[in-house]
Amino acid sequence: MEFQQDYDYFMVQEAASMLLSAGLISLVEFNKLTQINRNTFSPMLAEIMPKIT
Repeated sequence: MEFQQDYDYFMVQEAASMLLSAGLISLVEFNKLTQINRNTFSPMLAEIMPKIT
């Protein structure tokens, strides 16, 4: 189950990164999505991931 959550987190983060790269969302929006994704999917390594500003 934990690996599925990590995979799901990776996939939604990848999608958010693509949106950011395409200029469809701002860095602020990307950071908000990242925080929502961390809260939703609780990746195993969330404790050591960089803080979102």
